[in-house]
Amino acid sequence: SKRLTLLKKIHASLYKNGAFVFCEKEICTNGVIQEVFTFSNYQNKQKAFSPGEILKKEIDLRSIMNPLETADNMELLREAGFKVIEPFFQSLNFKGYLCKK
Repeated sequence: SKRLTLLKKIHASLYKNGAFVFCEKEICTNGVIQEVFTFSNYQNKQKAFSPGEILKKEIDLRSIMNPLETADNMELLREAGFKVIEPFFQSLNFKGYLCKK
């Protein structure tokens, strides 16, 4: 709920033609694809964490994390004042944008 306010402050703090790197976990518009990403992410986590640790983190994050869809993030960045927004990275449902003032 505070994302737009924060993004506007970041935009205002940049010099003319300044840039901001924005990385965010996003949700998919398609539930099946979202499940593929989610379970692929779980498989990656199993290389370093126990199933109990993965579940605990998932439960902890669900109470504080509210990921948005790509279109929603793009709209927030535009509304904050960024004129150029280009994705530069994606791994599963994690996406990075380069945003220019």
